[in-house]
Amino acid sequence: MANRSLSAPDEGFAALGRPRRRRSALASLTPLIDIVFILVIFFMLASSFIEWRALDLGAPVRAAAGEADDDATIVIVGPKTIRLDGQLVSTMSLERRLTEKSLSPRGLEVVYIKTEREVPLGRLTQVIDIVVLGGAEGVTLVR
Repeated sequence: MANRSLSAPDEGFAALGRPRRRRSALASLTPLIDIVFILVIFFMLASSFIEWRALDLGAPVRAAAGEADDDATIVIVGPKTIRLDGQLVSTMSLERRLTEKSLSPRGLEVVYIKTEREVPLGRLTQVIDIVVLGGAEGVTLVR
């Protein structure tokens, strides 16, 4: 047996010429978890949690029989038109006329807004903003 091992080619020298197989290192998840945690903290601190402005849209109160609210300001919003107390107005003149009413001695307490059919929500929101900017203290949606 000893002679046989001497005559056989030496495995040690043959192994030097071959590239050695390396075991792949296992990837650690710790750095990945650290990066994700830092990103979560960054986005939490960078985001803004603003408090949305809420409009108080009170339900309309029906007047008792015999009581008539002749001084009420009524805005009727259509898909393409706006009427203030029955008169056709543009969005620019609506704010101006509401400001004039709010500066009068009686003021502008409540504005009733009535919508026609198929009025987009964006248009209604625009009119509500104009009414609030015009000095109305209260806004009520009417059917």
